[in-house]
Amino acid sequence: MSDGDGARERLLGFLEARPGACLQDIANHLGVARTSALHHVRVLRRDNRVVTQRKGRRVLHFPTRVGDRIHQSILATWRLETARAILERVEADARVSWRAIARELGVTPRAVRWHLQRMEADGLVQVRRTHDGLRHEVVLHPRMQAMRAEGELETWPPGP
Repeated sequence: MSDGDGARERLLGFLEARPGACLQDIANHLGVARTSALHHVRVLRRDNRVVTQRKGRRVLHFPTRVGDRIHQSILATWRLETARAILERVEADARVSWRAIARELGVTPRAVRWHLQRMEADGLVQVRRTHDGLRHEVVLHPRMQAMRAEGELETWPPGP
C-alpha cells in the first residue's frame, strides 16, 4: 500500500464519520494542502468510492455507502445555517410567512424564498399555495421528517 492509499483510506474513514465534509475539512483532517486533498478526492471519485454534491459555494463529499441522493441532500442542506433555520421554522409552522421567517433570521424575504426554491429543486420540500391563495405552505420530504423524528439531524453537522 502506498502513502496515497493510506491517505485515501484515512479520508474515507473521515467521510464515514463526517459525511458531507468540504475540501478544507478534509485537508485539515489529513494535514495536507487543499490541492493534495483534492487529488485524493478525485482518485476516490474515479474509483466510485466518493460522490460530491454542490451546496451553495461549497462542494461536499460523501462516501458512496452513505445513503442515496436525497439522504445526502438532506445532510448537505442541514450544514447550511440559514437553510437549517428556515427548515426548523417551517417544520414548527408550515404556513408561516416568508416575511416573518426573514424578520426572525435577519435576512430578506427574497433570501428565504431563494433557499426554499433551492430545497424544492433538490426535492427536500414542497412549496404550495394555501387554499386562500395568499400564503404558502411548506411540506418537508418524508425522509427529512423521519430523520428529524429519529434525532439523526440533532447533532448534525458533527464537530471537528
